[in-house]
Amino acid sequence: MVGFDVDLGNEICRRLNAKCVWVDQDFDGMIPALEAKQFDGILSSMSVTPQRAAEIAFSAKLFDTPTRLVVLQGRYGPEAKD
Repeated sequence: MVGFDVDLGNEICRRLNAKCVWVDQDFDGMIPALEAKQFDGILSSMSVTPQRAAEIAFSAKLFDTPTRLVVLQGRYGPEAKD
C-alpha cells in the first residue's frame, strides 16, 4: 500500500516506536471491523458525522477538503439535453 495515509501512518508508528501492520479493508466495513477489534485504529479520509462520532472516537482533523462534484456542462440539471 502506498499514499498519503500510509506515509502518515508509518511516521506515526515510527514516532511511537510501534510495529504497525496495514490491513486492507472495504470502507463500509471499517467501523464494524474496528468495533470487532480486528484492528486497533483507522487511518483513512473519513468524514466525522454525528452517527460515526456516536460509535467511535475521532482524532483532531488532519486536513479539511470540501467535497465537490464536477460534471460536463449541460449533462445534468434543468438545462440537460437527453
